[in-house]
Amino acid sequence: MKAAFLFPGQGSQKVGMGQDINNNFAESRTLFEAANNILGYDLAKLCFEGPEEQLKQTVYTQPALYVTSCAALSALRSRVNIEPFAVAGHSIGEYAALFAAGAMKFDTGLSLVCKRAELMQAAAAKSPGAMVAVLGIDADVADACCADAKAEVGGVAVVANYNCPGQIILSGTVEAVTRAGELAKERGAKRAMPLAVSGAFHSPLMAAAGDELYASLRAALFQQAKIPVVTNVNAEFSKSGADFAPLLTMQVSGSVRWEESMRLLLAEGVTRFIELGSGDVLAGLMKRIDKSVRVVSVQDSESLEAAVALLTEPEEPTVAVEAGPDRLIYHIVKREVWDAASARGEYRSESLATEGFIHCSRIGQVAETGNRHYRARAGLTLLEIDTSKLSVEVKFEGAENAETFPHIYGPLPLSAVVRVIDFPAGPDGRFKLPNELSN
Repeated sequence: MKAAFLFPGQGSQKVGMGQDINNNFAESRTLFEAANNILGYDLAKLCFEGPEEQLKQTVYTQPALYVTSCAALSALRSRVNIEPFAVAGHSIGEYAALFAAGAMKFDTGLSLVCKRAELMQAAAAKSPGAMVAVLGIDADVADACCADAKAEVGGVAVVANYNCPGQIILSGTVEAVTRAGELAKERGAKRAMPLAVSGAFHSPLMAAAGDELYASLRAALFQQAKIPVVTNVNAEFSKSGADFAPLLTMQVSGSVRWEESMRLLLAEGVTRFIELGSGDVLAGLMKRIDKSVRVVSVQDSESLEAAVALLTEPEEPTVAVEAGPDRLIYHIVKREVWDAASARGEYRSESLATEGFIHCSRIGQVAETGNRHYRARAGLTLLEIDTSKLSVEVKFEGAENAETFPHIYGPLPLSAVVRVIDFPAGPDGRFKLPNELSN
């Protein structure tokens, strides 16, 4: 079983955040009390009682989210001794992820979060901007809307967050972002909603704040992470302490590549996700990215116990399957690669060269495999293979998620391919079982 811990960002804050966890877990109370001492004001009272308008201010929102996430993590660790495969945090949540990974101490993270918030609020006051949530278009269309808006009215318009299929956040100068939202609606977006934020976060208008923050990040001397961290700006794993200061600097004005980050974890076989902190925004995004995985948002004692149950739930036993003489299996391949193989008279996949076998799927796993490994790629095809015509070894082995995927140990002779079936992604970017197989 592979699990990942996720930490929410701005927009997840709400009055009452962290209160139940604080009341029921001494480990959480310790962190809230430490935060009060470091900050010089009662952060716990602000989180638990408000006022809401103050909690919405960036200089208070960011430390509130950081402390609440760290408190939820500490409570969870007091109940179960299981570390995740990796961690990731959305925007300010990346600081809680670094704490979870052991790359920095709690008080170091809180000091950095406060500095980040102050600098971003100052940048917002100096360079006013706006953010717009756009629903129902893909990333390429959003990028084009931003480019065209800048060409028409000038200013700055960029994608701040690539959150999930059909949800993208734009950021920049007011006129340019407003125009980009209008263009998005003209090009098929269901909605373009202005967000109640104080600045154009994750846009070039925040670049000066990131540059000034860099000195504090460098001075923090991040440690080697004990757990891989999926970072926002490149959607890649990192454990090197030397990486975090420049990556967090770029994050202030760069795009949050959340969907890519989650797909990276899915591709690594992560099937259980624990969201730690306030709200369930990240759980909602994951439902749009991959409905098959299981997510628990830890906000109180009850949801914490649900997370413990998910993390300790045993895997279903792997079922051994014998290859029958008429068994059909399916392999996903780029059309151009298959065309070249056909011309040569033999197919050898990249996996055969690196791992010694060719990955295949059974019919019920075709769409899942496509969505996990080939998200929204064009030019894919399915090879329907008759195992009785293979002269090489075939094994049906259990994978980590307890499903069985056939492996062909050796090259694939063309004579074993029964059909070649087109495998395009649908309008939502997701693969579905082709009509030829569903009938």
